[in-house]
Parts: sequence; structure tokens; C-alpha cells
Amino acid sequence: MSQLRRVESPPENRPHAAKCWFEGEDLESHRRFRPHVTVPHAGDGLLRAISSVIDFGVAQGLSSVVMASSVPTILRGIGHRAELIEQWGYYAAPELLADPGLFFVPPVQGIVPARREVRRTTFVPDDGEVWDLFFASPFEPHNPQVRRAYLRHHGNRICHARHWTHADGPRPTIILVHGYVVSNADVNTELFNARWLFERGLDVLLFSLPFHGERAVFAPGVGFPNFDLARMAEAFGHTVHDLRVLIGWLEGRGVSRIGMMGASLGGYTTALMAGVEPRIDFAIPMIPATSLIDVMLDWRPGAVLLRPLLSYLGLDVDDVRRASAVHTPMQHDPRVSPDNLLVIAADGDGITQPYQARLLWEHWGRPRIHWFAGSHGMHVHRGTYLRELGRFLGGIGLFES
Repeated sequence: MSQLRRVESPPENRPHAAKCWFEGEDLESHRRFRPHVTVPHAGDGLLRAISSVIDFGVAQGLSSVVMASSVPTILRGIGHRAELIEQWGYYAAPELLADPGLFFVPPVQGIVPARREVRRTTFVPDDGEVWDLFFASPFEPHNPQVRRAYLRHHGNRICHARHWTHADGPRPTIILVHGYVVSNADVNTELFNARWLFERGLDVLLFSLPFHGERAVFAPGVGFPNFDLARMAEAFGHTVHDLRVLIGWLEGRGVSRIGMMGASLGGYTTALMAGVEPRIDFAIPMIPATSLIDVMLDWRPGAVLLRPLLSYLGLDVDDVRRASAVHTPMQHDPRVSPDNLLVIAADGDGITQPYQARLLWEHWGRPRIHWFAGSHGMHVHRGTYLRELGRFLGGIGLFES
């Protein structure tokens, strides 16, 4: 029996929901999945080949960052194996997997972010305003064993977001969540086409993930996500907590509908929120990661180092999936109407490979999905999926005609 399984009662007496998402899944079969582009174009093959080369280089760079930030955890595993296993095993407790509300504890009510007007950025609307929001997050890690270590990063305890608002009052709002290490607000303003979303009638809020942007300890994304499974779990707990604070604040301002769209790690976050937060009205994960340990093991050189470490600890990949399940989107059924779900994915994604999006799509009951030509970092024919996005948002009554 694995050292992380922590089963304190016979399996037949455990809650059905405590079953981990990967049990019964043929993940190797999923890995062989090859999608078909929803709207093919002449010349896609050459562009796809170029974009796959770009993804290969990016994946190696990201893997190096993840592994460099994981060195303290690796050394701790070598020197204090039992302590590390105990910390990780905390998140594999059946009661946490059975009831996400036990881990994702609601924040205190009534937090009001401070605001600072932004005058110099890539998009300042003529009929609205741009604000930077920030507040001291009262988040407390769930696991007492890691509370002190997590909270010592004081800058990470200040939540940051950028908010575009219309002059005539609150509008339905889309929350955007950036990807791993790509947290610059101006860059994401362009990547998500915030102007286009705003000019079609939505207010827009760009959220900064823990350990990214102004919350970074050394550089954006260093330390989250990485192979410290305890920090990663608590950072996702922190993410859900701070997003709920902002959702509560938006509701208090009179916003009637709130949804989310995120790319890559932001797609993972969007899908997670769709499974644990009932106030989310629509969710659009783009090129999403859906199992982070599998993403790490798809990359080189990370897998070369991680597999021997797991073997030394006496663990296997399923143990890590189990210790990560509490924040894995596929552990939770969506609370969003199937008609209000859209998955956007790249047929040649070399970073969060296509099977990751397919796993989520199948878990969600096969809602609307759009496959575009290209890769994670090179979106060929971007206009095609923007038109699909426009049709989707119009179809659920959010875009102005």
C-alpha cells in the first residue's frame, strides 16, 4: 500500500466521491489522441510544424524553471523523506477528496479592494476606466505543517488584479487568468484581447495568480507550480480564496453575471473554479492543463529527474496524482451549466498536450469544444477561435449585438 493513501477505513466504507479522478482512466490511450482542427485552412501543416518547434523549446525552458525551483524540495526529500511524505499525504485524505468545501474554505465577507487608477497601459477605453485592485489576502493554508513556510512570502499575500469598467455602471464581467510565468498585465491585455471583450459590452478583470506578477518572490512563477506538492496545493487554495473575494466584491457592486476565461495554467484555474464555485456563470479554459504532474512528466528534462526522485521516496505517479487531486479540475463535477462551457484547444499543443483538453472535455460531459491549428505558444488563425468565442458569448446572452 502506498505511503500516501492514508486509508483509515475499508474501501467499501469510503464516500464514493473520494475516488480519485484517474482511477479507471486509460491515460496512455488518451496520450495517443490526435484531434482534428475545427476549421481547417490551407497551409496549416507548415505553420503547425513551425509552431511545434517553438513549443518544444518553450517546454524545455519551462521544465528547467520548474526543476530549478524544485531543488529545495528534492533536497528535502533526500534528507527528510518521512517528513515530505507526511506533508504530501495530508492532501490525499479521503475526506478532502470527497468534499472540496473542506479544503476550499470560503473567505471572510466584506473585503473591499483598494483601487489605483491606471493611466498608462496598452488599453484605456474612451467610455470607461482602468483600475489596479489590491488587498491583503487573509488566506490561511489548510495544512498546519506548511502554514508558516507558505506565509513567510509577504508579497504573495497581497492580491492584485486589473479591472476595466464601463462608465455607465457595472456590466457582466469576465475574469481572465494568465498562464505560467506570463503574468505581465500589458502582455495579457493583448493575449486575451481585452479591448475586444470590453468593446462588446463586458467589464474585464485580469487576475494575478499567486507567486506571479507583483506577487512573485524572485521572478514570475518561480515556486508555483513546481514539485513541492504542499505549496502547490496551498497556492491553489489561495487562488480560489482570492478569486472568491473578488467575486463577492463584484456582486456587491451589482454585477449580475460573472464568468472566467484562462489560458494554460489559467485554463486549469478556470476549470477548477467551475467545479468548486457555484457563482461562476460561464467558463472558458483555453489550451488548458488539467493534470499538472502529467504535464511535468511530459516535459524534458523534468521527467528525467522526477521519476528517480519518486522511486527514491517509494512513490509512483498515481501517488502524486492522488496528492494533487484536491485541486485537479477533473476531481470535481462542473457547477456551470453545460451550455455555458467552452473548451478551446490547439491541435499541436506541445506544452499542455491535446489529451489534457480532451480529458477535461470528456469529464465535463462533452460540451462545446473548438480545436484550432497551431501550438501552445503560436495560435495560427487566431481569428477563427475569436469568432467561435464571440458566437459562444453571444449565444449565452453576454455579447451585445
